[in-house]
Amino acid sequence: LYVLTEFTEIGAIIALLFFGVGTGIGFPALLNVTLKLAPENRRGMASGILYAMLFSGGSIGAVFAGSLINVVSPYYMAAKLQSLNVNFNSMLEKKLLLASTGVDKIVTMKQFLQPQIAKSVIQMLQQSFSYAAAIIIGSFIIISLISIMFTYFIKETNHS
Repeated sequence: LYVLTEFTEIGAIIALLFFGVGTGIGFPALLNVTLKLAPENRRGMASGILYAMLFSGGSIGAVFAGSLINVVSPYYMAAKLQSLNVNFNSMLEKKLLLASTGVDKIVTMKQFLQPQIAKSVIQMLQQSFSYAAAIIIGSFIIISLISIMFTYFIKETNHS
């Protein structure tokens, strides 16, 4: 978990590499098995259904990623601010939560805060977004590893 929370450019590259390998191994194997198991006169339909599920899964994954960013990042930011015993007015707090999810620009915090405080807050905002991104990519890596495990255990069956 420490590796995921200390999300850097190198960490992102490694995480995306694992995700890409998992997808690259899992999908062709799934397509191959699907087409082998489908009756010969239904292979086009089976392929179409598989691709429809692929696009549906991508849409669900995008919603999942957006939802996690909108939940994890503000929670992380609020916890950090609370640990520092920082009290902001409600307008500034809303701005911070919007910036932590990527809805508002982080640099806008400079106009609301003193320079030294702004620097710390901007760093916390970047950490909160990176923390959320690390959890998302970690989740997708786990899904990819599960996909690899399933492709390993798929056995060919003969249908007559």
